[in-house]
Amino acid sequence: MEMMTFVHIFDSCNQDSHTVLAILNDVFHRLKGVMPQLQSVYLRQDNAGCYHCSLSIVTARQVAEVNGLRLTRMDFSDAQGGKGPCDRKAATIKSHIAVYLNLGHDIETASQMLEAISSFDGVAGVQAMICSPPTSLLRTSIKWEGVSFISNIQHDEECLRVWKAYKIGPGKLVPYSKFNCPSELPSLSSSSDNSVKVNFVPIKPRRIKKPTAKDDQNDGKDDDDNDIDDDCDNNDDDDDDHGESVGHDSDKPKDALFSCPEEGCTKSCQRYSSLLNHIECGLHKRSLVCETLYDRAIMGYALMLEQGATPISEPDLGKEVRITAYSAPSLPMGWALKCSRARGARFSTKQKEYLSAKFQIGERTGLKADPASVATAMRKAKDVNGERLFDITEFLTAQQVASFFSRLAAKKTTDEDTEDDDEDGDHTAHLQRENHSQEIRDNIVTSMSIQNAHPIVYDSFNICELAQKSKLASFSIKLLQEICSSFGPDISNIKIKRKQPYINILRELVKGCKCQLGTVK
Repeated sequence: MEMMTFVHIFDSCNQDSHTVLAILNDVFHRLKGVMPQLQSVYLRQDNAGCYHCSLSIVTARQVAEVNGLRLTRMDFSDAQGGKGPCDRKAATIKSHIAVYLNLGHDIETASQMLEAISSFDGVAGVQAMICSPPTSLLRTSIKWEGVSFISNIQHDEECLRVWKAYKIGPGKLVPYSKFNCPSELPSLSSSSDNSVKVNFVPIKPRRIKKPTAKDDQNDGKDDDDNDIDDDCDNNDDDDDDHGESVGHDSDKPKDALFSCPEEGCTKSCQRYSSLLNHIECGLHKRSLVCETLYDRAIMGYALMLEQGATPISEPDLGKEVRITAYSAPSLPMGWALKCSRARGARFSTKQKEYLSAKFQIGERTGLKADPASVATAMRKAKDVNGERLFDITEFLTAQQVASFFSRLAAKKTTDEDTEDDDEDGDHTAHLQRENHSQEIRDNIVTSMSIQNAHPIVYDSFNICELAQKSKLASFSIKLLQEICSSFGPDISNIKIKRKQPYINILRELVKGCKCQLGTVK
């Protein structure tokens, strides 16, 4: 595999689809000049907005056709992953620039960066050039709903075949006639040294297997001493076998004449020069000389933890064993594809009334309702008949309750500001100070007694207001029992199954409230 890199340097430009198409036009033109036999191209880009947009995707085919090429396919990798081929080559170029910078040169303009890349005979397989922004901008805007979910695109003669994931399904066909393709294409004016010819360079593999000492002996390369470990034997090849292979003198090869004098090192070399190189630069290899019973016990216990203390019984081959195959239900194709988040449903009337009642109670008492507590209370809320108020599908999360309370608070603030605009500023400030002082006094006077807390509330029901309006009789007996039990009065002596005894208890409870004593303003 071979690689060639083009670097376009700008003093300043916009990173948009117009610049991307202009650079793509220049790259196709230069590739056609280097490889006249080139017929088709493939594009692989990251998910940056300037690449992964409808204008760049649709117009790239026209850019290729202008340069005598056929765009076959476009694929998008992970967004800004930093591990693409361009990112790897950019790291090499940056290291080359850093060497030039450390010599005391300045890199502040495009020309200075070009000089830095070209220094020291340049970077292999890299051609850099200074460019100006695109001369002509496309005035056509192409709209494509859901283009951000597309990862793979195949360009056919009359349509595009797109996929959300590679080879998942047959793909969706999108005709070119759906888009208003531009008639003009952007171009770049670049200045580069045409005398410098850059060709493709082979890509080096990440790892190259080093020749071993035995290979060197078989090849008869005894005079090659480039690697200090070529003729040095390591006796700890089996050091992973729980210390059973230890470095004794009997384990050393017969042709190893020189052993490392470092205590604990098991290196041995054939030549004295290799031993000196190992002592000065090499890494010492150490292994166990002896293994105690305590060490064996620790290693055995660790092995039992990994494999399990109970040994696995071997099956009896003489008996016929029937194995029932379990076929898990197959998932539909594309089940893991990213999809747009569905919009949440609107709150029902019951939900709004319940949350509004909780909010108003918090405003009156000064004890603001906690969204998490309200969300939990919704699961146990009951109506006047003692039945469950909400179904399981109507339960709300703490975040949804907090959002609803925020909207109510914002609406209340807006209404108060509107009313205050019609009044005198000084008078309004005086009333606010009076109300604030009254709230502070009420909070201080509040004691542990239930009668001093106004209003008396159970869940979302205002008991004081219901008692004044004689609406307690609409509650069921079961709900009245729960309300009375929550406030502490003893109801065990009530034997008859009637509402009136429980209503009388609640009325006596309300008589001691501040609203009945005339202390509430």
